[in-house]
Amino acid sequence: MKKRFLLMMLAGVLAFSMIGCGGGDTEVEEPNTGDEIVDTEGEGDAEGGAEGGVVIDKAFADMTLEEMILASYAGIELPMTGEMEIDQTDAETVAFYLGTNDVTFKRGVVSEAMISSIAHSVVVLEMEDAAAAEAAAATLKETAPVGKWVCVVPEQSGTAFRDNFVMMAMSNSADAILANFSALQ
Repeated sequence: MKKRFLLMMLAGVLAFSMIGCGGGDTEVEEPNTGDEIVDTEGEGDAEGGAEGGVVIDKAFADMTLEEMILASYAGIELPMTGEMEIDQTDAETVAFYLGTNDVTFKRGVVSEAMISSIAHSVVVLEMEDAAAAEAAAATLKETAPVGKWVCVVPEQSGTAFRDNFVMMAMSNSADAILANFSALQ
């Protein structure tokens, strides 16, 4: 009797953990777009997924951090994301997004999947100067918190920097996102 009860309890725990950790097929949702950003793909791909694709009529130097992230999503199939500013005065928050408190930045924005069981996080930081951005990119490459989702891990992670900005991407599409960031005009 005890064994049957334990077996039923374990089966219940397993079922709930599968639900909480995204144990089924994950649907790709439409990408997030802001008011000032235009979705150039519109219809998604032939299989019903959505591809990001944003056009921002600004030079890289004139873009906000949010625009840098969203423009870096161009042409990439992504989950629905949400962007928010990183509170640099909250050490716990900074460590959660960056994996360290050893990077001092002027301003930071993070874009994460709206569904917590999808491993997708992109951070752009504005640094004091280009040397600080290069140093931060090296640090973040080593400290990226790729295990923060517990149940899932992104296939790719990395960093890129240009001018006084650094991007850290942890996503199944991180390489493409970082390449787009580096190619922004």
